This record gives sequence, C-alpha cells and structure tokens, in this order.
Amino acid sequence: MASKGAKWSAAEPYHSDISNSIASQIGYDLLKQGYRVRGTTRSVESADALLKGAYSPHAHRVEIVQVPDITSEGAFDEAVKGTTAIIHTASPISFALTRWSSTVDIAVAGAISILNSALNHAGPRLSSFVLTSSSAACINPQAPLPKTFTENDWNTWSEAKAKSKDFEELDDSAKGRVLYSASKTAAERAVWEWREKKKIPRVGQLDHVPRTVPTAAYISNHDVSRMHVYAALHPSECDGHRYLLAAGRAPSQALADVLRKIRPQWKDRIPIGEPGNGYVEGYTWVEGGVTIECERAKKALGGGEWMGYEQCVEETVEALEKHYNAFL
Repeated sequence: MASKGAKWSAAEPYHSDISNSIASQIGYDLLKQGYRVRGTTRSVESADALLKGAYSPHAHRVEIVQVPDITSEGAFDEAVKGTTAIIHTASPISFALTRWSSTVDIAVAGAISILNSALNHAGPRLSSFVLTSSSAACINPQAPLPKTFTENDWNTWSEAKAKSKDFEELDDSAKGRVLYSASKTAAERAVWEWREKKKIPRVGQLDHVPRTVPTAAYISNHDVSRMHVYAALHPSECDGHRYLLAAGRAPSQALADVLRKIRPQWKDRIPIGEPGNGYVEGYTWVEGGVTIECERAKKALGGGEWMGYEQCVEETVEALEKHYNAFL
C-alpha cells in the first residue's frame, strides 16, 4: 500500500493533456485523499487551467511532466521515477483518425513505452500499474443479439476488419470507429503479452464505456475514477483482472430528451427526434439487445449503483455552463 506522501504518476491522454475528463478526475480524487500526483502532458502550459481551477487547493502536491511523444523510447523514464502506482490513460481517441499507423500503432507503442519505463526506471516503490482500456476491447459488434458481455470477452472482429480488403470501402466515420476499437484491443492485448513475457505482477485493466460506442452505453467519470483509484490502491486484490464499467443504455435520443427536461429554456435549440425511442425507463439495458455485466467492478467498489444518467447529463451541462460559457 502507498503512503499518503507517495508520488503517483497519472499518464494522461497525449492528445488532450492532463485536463482530459477521465484522467483529471482520477488525479482530483487522489489529491482529495491526500496523495501527491504527477501527471504528464504534451505541453506543461496546457495544465495551467487545471492547476488554477479544480486542483488549486492541492497544487503544491501536483507535478506536471512534459511528454511530447508517448511512443518514443524512454518517453516516460523521468515521469515514472519514484512512483508507487502508474495509471496509464493515454491513447488516441479521435474517430477522425482513419489510418492504422495513427491509431493502433500509437496506442500499442504508448502502452509498451510506459511499461518499459516503469520496469527500468520507476524503482522499488512501484506496486501497481493500471491501464485504461475500453469496452471496445470486449464488445464484438458482430455478435448475434441478445448478448451479455463480461470482462472475459474480447473483441475479435475490429482488428481483422481494419486489415481486410474491404476496409478502404468504408466511409471515414466507419473507419474511425473500427480503428478505435482495434487500437483499444491491440493495446490491451499487448500489455497482457508484455506482462506474461516479463513475468511482471501488479497489472490490471479498466474497461470503461466511452460515450460514443455503438452500444450507446454510458458511465460517469466519477465511477470510472473510483475504479481506477481502487485498483491502484489494492494491487494484490486487483492483480491480473479486467474491470468493466457501464451503467446502462442511453442513446442520443435519451440525451435530447433529458436536455429538454432539465433545460426547458433550450427546447427550441434541441432536436425533438422521437422522444422515448431506443431506450427504457431508468436507462437500463434494452431487452433483446446488448447487456454489459459489471459485477466484478461493483463488488470491488462495495456494491451500490452507478451514477444515474440524468445526473451525469446535469453535471456535464453545469460544468460546460460554468467553465466554458456553453449554451448561453
């Protein structure tokens, strides 16, 4: 277990620095618990808003390390020194990327780069390594329905599709979705293979559901962060496990319906669509479709329920209104 004076390394998504929503929430939760946090970013200056904002009461326990290119050999050597845990969230996420080299290769190289840095430069205090993966590494989009996915499932379709002859016939949007799933699957598998080759303990995976996967599943950043922190603080219990997080199904129609409900003054700017279509009351799983089982994660976190969808939307809207003057 780490002491309250221990340094932590939160490897942030290289494309959006430490202010990325998931990574910054993880750092914030660790800081509230009294830990020191070391975060990486492509540009030190890009972390200023976070340090002057949510992190300001804890800024004296935050260290920012610039890592311009996560794929370069030794990129994380300095960042990992003296850490007791590493939470690696860095990976290309843009669905606008349509080439294997800009998605899959970068995701794999970044994961292996930080693993090698951890092995050779972190030091004896390092007790855990947590990788942020995605449900895209578990969910096979071609699986017949109904289908329940668990931590034991792997996406065996996306990489093959991305390498197939008919991949180039897809439009750019479809290419981006396929490559995103392929990159997450390939990077996670590379981590497990590296661990087996090196015979290294204390590796775990967090497979959360991003907002834009075809399942229309959702999960709060607060819950995702809780799971990351728990895995990092409980290396013996979490060693070698995947943790899949998803609260239910809420497609874009649900978002439109909720926004019209919580911000009626915006109703003229929000498409009506087909209210109530594509989801069920409570935003749970739709019978006959995809279900994502998260019992391992729930058990680790002591049971209870995930944050509800309407609260997720409300908190997101409030943050956009407060910090970005959005929708005003």
